[in-house]
Amino acid sequence: MFIPILLAALVYGVPGGLLFALASGVAICPFLPFHPPSTVEIELSSWLCQVAAFLLTGCLSGLASDAMRENLSRFLQQTRLDPATGLPNARALLTALEKLARSRRRDASHLLGVVTVYNSDEMSSAFGYGVMDDSMQKLAACAAGCLPRGATVFRIGSEQIGFLSQTAEDAMLPLLARLNAAFRQPLMHLAQPIHADTRIGYVAIPGFLEEPESYLRKAQAASLQASQSGHDISLYRSGIRTRARDNLTILGELIGGMEREEIYLHYQPKVSLITGAVTGVEALIRWQHPQRGPLPPAAFITRAEQSTLIHALTEFVLERALWQAVAWRDAGMPVPIAVNVSPRNLMQPGFCSTVQRAMARCGASSDLLELEVTEGAMVGDVDLVAAELRQLSDLGVRIAIDDFGTGYSSLNYLDRLPASVLKIDQSFIRRMLTETSSIDIVDAVVSVAHKKGVHIVAEGVESQAVFDILRQLGCDVAQGYAIGKPMPAAEFENWYRAWQRGDHALSVKSNVLEN
Repeated sequence: MFIPILLAALVYGVPGGLLFALASGVAICPFLPFHPPSTVEIELSSWLCQVAAFLLTGCLSGLASDAMRENLSRFLQQTRLDPATGLPNARALLTALEKLARSRRRDASHLLGVVTVYNSDEMSSAFGYGVMDDSMQKLAACAAGCLPRGATVFRIGSEQIGFLSQTAEDAMLPLLARLNAAFRQPLMHLAQPIHADTRIGYVAIPGFLEEPESYLRKAQAASLQASQSGHDISLYRSGIRTRARDNLTILGELIGGMEREEIYLHYQPKVSLITGAVTGVEALIRWQHPQRGPLPPAAFITRAEQSTLIHALTEFVLERALWQAVAWRDAGMPVPIAVNVSPRNLMQPGFCSTVQRAMARCGASSDLLELEVTEGAMVGDVDLVAAELRQLSDLGVRIAIDDFGTGYSSLNYLDRLPASVLKIDQSFIRRMLTETSSIDIVDAVVSVAHKKGVHIVAEGVESQAVFDILRQLGCDVAQGYAIGKPMPAAEFENWYRAWQRGDHALSVKSNVLEN
């Protein structure tokens, strides 16, 4: 009889245990045998004792069950709270989405947003790790003050808060604009105002047609997209998660692609505008993916530059280019090769030693190598970049500033960087036939650079007319499809021999040699 009482107490607590114990004692005990059955008084007292034992068992078991249930409820509640801020966490957000999906409000329009702080590393290094907990709590309070009644704010990560609100679709953008304006206000931490660099990604949920976790991932992907695109607010659109997944997959396959020789180099020639001689080539990376086919450089280089894989990729390109330059030199084709260098490479301690070791392994002399520094190198620590480039220049490696005239590039850097070559960005070169201002800009750059002893390379030369204008302006070297497209090493060798023989398919080349 104790087993059913224990089960009833476990399921229904103290009331269930007592009720079942009383019912069992009253209804069943009179039919139980007692030994020895002497007198009615003894049988009555024995019966009452057993009823009391049943009641005590039911009560104690119920108390234990209620205590266990309360502790379990408290534990489950704690698992849905962020311990540092007391805010509901990501598990609580998913639970709220699941409840909405099952409720009668599932057909109403809901707004799920994710706010990410993108300068968290800077904040933590300046004020310690506690600043993020404090800031997230303040941001959550700020968001709660802007959101309509019934909305809930969650802390879903160390640098993220989320919010869920029933909001009409036409009211979402004004609401998000108010949130964005509120987040631009400084946060007070230790009596000091600080700025949290936030981006908002959101997804509109007109009806719960997908798994709750899918909506959260979409809002997080939209927040990342906002950061990458430079926007404050970004709506999730189809394809964002697919692109993010593709980016991560491509990066994961990058090392294998290099090992399997799927990644290789093409070479685009550069010729002197004065003598017509071949002055070198630029190494351009290509990837023949076994499943995706030919991948354009923009599909993986930009993402690699944002990761630590750029160091392995640059070393791979550098070594392949040096081996090729040595092979051409030994074959009687002394053609220097220009290799593009990422700003992150120059920020890496010991990059000069990496280049030096690569040249030693390949048996390459420094006159066979030119390093092209993109304009992004000017954004970081220019002094550190300049020191690294001076070491390379002291080795005899030529330094070129690539994409000059865009972004942060300035003639001022010619005094700070040991550059011997300026490559004018092709956007100026391609507009020379339609915009006289581009001609004036190129003319000014050529004039100043020559006064400083720097050679000028014009990228994107695609016609005889542009070629002639550059020659008249005094530009030194031309590179572009009018000279030659990027090509494999074997094809370049044929192109080089034809060029040396004067066998030129393009009139621009004939005019070069005639002058």
